[in-house]
Amino acid sequence: MTTKKLLFIGLDSAEPELLKQWSQEGSLPNLQNIWTRSIWGNVQIPKGFSNGAMWPSLFTGVDPSKHVRYNYLSIEPGTYNFKHQFHEDTDYQALPFWVELSKQGKRVGIVDVPRAPLTRDINGFQIADWLTHDRRDAIPRSYPESLAQSVIETFGEDEIGERPELYLHNHSLQSFIDLMKKRIAVRAEQTIQLAKQSDYDLFMTVFGEPHDVGHMCWHLHDCTHEDYDSSFGDPVKEVYVALDQAIGKIINNLDYTEVILFAGPGMTKNYAANEGFDHILQKIEQNYIKQSKLTKKRHQSLIPQVRTLLRKYLPKQVRSKIYDQIPEAVKKQEKKVLASQQRLFTLPFGNTGCAIRLNVVDREPHGLIKRGQEYNEICDFLRHSLSTVKNIETGTPLVEEVIQVNQLYQGQALDRLPDLVVLWNRDYPIRQVGSEELGQFEVKCYTRRSGEHNESALFWLNSSSLTARKLEITIKVEDLAPTIGLLLDAPLKETDGSPIQEILGKN
Repeated sequence: MTTKKLLFIGLDSAEPELLKQWSQEGSLPNLQNIWTRSIWGNVQIPKGFSNGAMWPSLFTGVDPSKHVRYNYLSIEPGTYNFKHQFHEDTDYQALPFWVELSKQGKRVGIVDVPRAPLTRDINGFQIADWLTHDRRDAIPRSYPESLAQSVIETFGEDEIGERPELYLHNHSLQSFIDLMKKRIAVRAEQTIQLAKQSDYDLFMTVFGEPHDVGHMCWHLHDCTHEDYDSSFGDPVKEVYVALDQAIGKIINNLDYTEVILFAGPGMTKNYAANEGFDHILQKIEQNYIKQSKLTKKRHQSLIPQVRTLLRKYLPKQVRSKIYDQIPEAVKKQEKKVLASQQRLFTLPFGNTGCAIRLNVVDREPHGLIKRGQEYNEICDFLRHSLSTVKNIETGTPLVEEVIQVNQLYQGQALDRLPDLVVLWNRDYPIRQVGSEELGQFEVKCYTRRSGEHNESALFWLNSSSLTARKLEITIKVEDLAPTIGLLLDAPLKETDGSPIQEILGKN
């Protein structure tokens, strides 16, 4: 009986619809070949959290309320402070599934799975944050410890560095595109070399370049984007073509009985209302206090009152100049003071939406909202208020959906997540918003990124023992870990996901 070996290739933040379109038209021949020989289907990622939680849910097999990660910044329990977490490799509340595979005697090779902590003493090796997208403060590291330096000496440092915006600030766009294609070729060569060094039961590698090009170059691809520019060609397609060539090279040079490709979360236009949404939230809270019979009528902080007066009597240019002169440390302290005095405050989040925390009694140091009836009342009030807010330029709703997190997730770490996630309607640019009950507000998306994530994802499984077809069901991203475990005859314990029955031939 042939021993099963599985190769996992990730395309971080590649847009599934583009992969489908360009495969069908012949621009991605290697992917099209895999597509015609694979079982494939759509993947549901953690609702509301998109890129922030998708990869952690994939490699732990559990939802965000159990592994905790939804953003690179998160609130410190019992405080109003935000901190960089997960770089220390100890903050996750669930272990990557390859730890369990290793304990069951499987030999694993893990390279640059996004957001993944470094797990030592595994049966094999792991490299973390070498050529990943936007690694922030993390540094390349590995088990065994000497491997990271060996890889850097052989294949080179990551020239893009911590964030693509910083690279593009000092280099041309053409240099950026050329470097991404170079990184893709290096990743392919490195994968082949490392995979051939030992007999791995599972080898995982992930390309971060579709993430970089999607964020920074979406306006050069999407003709419906307000900043669309066709003069440069389509860098997104260039990078996808290079990825296709790398996938073909890897698969043709390695001998694995099972191959899984995974792509997501996808990309779309980066239209958001994050900058300025705090003012809307403060107005909603004021209205809630006036009408609620449950909440105590405590005194309001002077800070939002002063801000309201400044917005009323000072021109925007003057306000901006004043704000620019305030030291960052003072701004951070102001946010903490405001959070402690408000019932609703925002958490750091990506531009897909806005994360909101309730100032809950016995959870926050200065809690104002009681769990239960009052908690649900303010959530319902916020949802209704936001449903009335329109994009003034288009008349379309500002918000696509308001998610009450505890209605979807119930894990032991639920209190470390936002209480509500507001998802923007990103069909059109967002600049002026308002409603009759709240008034009008200026908002903006303060970023150089023209592309932002959606919630679409795809997987393909190529195996000689399976008949190629599309799955009728949409699987959860948490299903991939236990599916990989069963494919390798190493069932996993304590996952939220279940092995994909249609793939495994189970009833």
